[in-house]
Amino acid sequence: MPRTIRGRVLFANSIPASGVQVRVFDKDAGPDNDDDLTIAAGLSNSEGDFEVVYEPGSFRDTATIIHTAPRNPPYDWTLERHVSRRTDWSDLFLPYLRFDYTFQGQARTWSTTPNWFSTQYMLPQVYSTLPFLPSQNGYKFINLFKGIALPFSVPEIPGLHRISGHYGLCGGMTSSAYDHFLFGKRQPQNIDIPRSGSVLHRHLYRRQMDTFGTLGEYILKFASWMKLPDDASDGLCSLTMHEFDQFRKRLDDNLSSVLGILYAKGTKISHLFLNHQVLGYALETQDADHYAIRIYDPNYPERDDIRIKVERRILDYEAAQPVYGLFCEQWLGNQRLCTIHGFFLMPYTPVKPPARLG
Repeated sequence: MPRTIRGRVLFANSIPASGVQVRVFDKDAGPDNDDDLTIAAGLSNSEGDFEVVYEPGSFRDTATIIHTAPRNPPYDWTLERHVSRRTDWSDLFLPYLRFDYTFQGQARTWSTTPNWFSTQYMLPQVYSTLPFLPSQNGYKFINLFKGIALPFSVPEIPGLHRISGHYGLCGGMTSSAYDHFLFGKRQPQNIDIPRSGSVLHRHLYRRQMDTFGTLGEYILKFASWMKLPDDASDGLCSLTMHEFDQFRKRLDDNLSSVLGILYAKGTKISHLFLNHQVLGYALETQDADHYAIRIYDPNYPERDDIRIKVERRILDYEAAQPVYGLFCEQWLGNQRLCTIHGFFLMPYTPVKPPARLG
């Protein structure tokens, strides 16, 4: 008996996705063996709403049975080959939805299991008509707060919670600024640093904690990376090359990335907080070995000319295949600021900003 799935398809920032074709498939073993159960494909309207009709009863496959048997016993015992098909009762019903659409002029496909308890489906891309610009979408105050940086310690780094004095909420500021951009919300226009305990300060603090991971595991990642050599085949430059590739893939989906960047090396706890978080939102390509990542750096509010310049070099010429690494520097306009030992992507999940943050 045919069934209907109704739902709504949205981009990752909750913008309705129109013109998306929706079909229902059954997952089978092996590549390209999935069954198309669709009777009438869905096509999302301007609000992202769709309706797809499918036949769940047609999911079960048949198996081909080949055997030999006498042609006509007892008169003719000549063996001959017989081919028959039988229902494959081991085939399980594993439905999924496939979404086919165009994004930034390219054909895209995304699949997910049906949401039996929700009607919303979120595509992995972000839809926006304007580019992110720090002068327009970043906070106007500098990243410099007073108090205690962390409300917890990380077990592998004893004493981490004893950092005091001035600290930054760079991860919270970059995440929150990008939240406002994605959801089309105007961020607070404060020029002064928000006071401790204010609504905005608490919000930035929560978003900062989100970037550290559930148990502060990304603080531990900073600490472990700080102990590594720069230009070894398994060192920071090589690891950063992998992170750069992931950053570029996210840009293909129009997604910016919160980047954890290493300014400091060593094992001192105090040096851990010399590192930083920024938002990488665009990429400039000079040639195959030279790029510039455009970043929002909350240490430099309202500046659109801050970049991480990266150069790809071969680290190991003796390997069977060349091992590449990235060598990085931070620039402010035409001024070189510092060397960056490496960077990695930090966790970011869009969060709709509260109605009032003033």
